[in-house]
Order: sequence, then structure tokens, then C-alpha cells
Amino acid sequence: MIKAASEKERLETKQRAVRKHKESNAIEHVAAYFKIEHHDEDDQDYYVYNGQYFEHDRKNKQWDRLPDLFSADLPFEVSD
Repeated sequence: MIKAASEKERLETKQRAVRKHKESNAIEHVAAYFKIEHHDEDDQDYYVYNGQYFEHDRKNKQWDRLPDLFSADLPFEVSD
């Protein structure tokens, strides 16, 4: 249980650092497996599955285009 809690904390810390970096550098987040579709009928945006996970990435075990969540490294240098 302690290992799971520390891993959860590590992942959340990394995600917060990446989000902060993107916000401060005006980098837009783009979902890997969903696209936004606007519906005029109700004037709402919806996330719709884009057919890439099962049909491509998982099938081919191709993860290089996804953010690295599991290594201890950040994709940039953090400065506070």
C-alpha cells in the first residue's frame, strides 16, 4: 500500500509539473485518444474516441508519441 501511495504521488507531481510547464510556455494540451467535435444542435463540444488506441498503438505496442509518465525524468528542466 505504501508503494502504491508513493507511486501515485510521484505520478501526480510529474503531471502537475508538466501542466505548469505547458501553461507557462503556452503549449496546448492535445488528447492522444480523443478529438473534440462541436455539435451545433446543442452548441456543445464533445470528446470523441479517435480510433488510435486499440486499432494502432496497443496493437503495435507503439507508445513513443505519448507522454512519458513512468520514468523519473521530466521532458524539460524544472525551475521554481
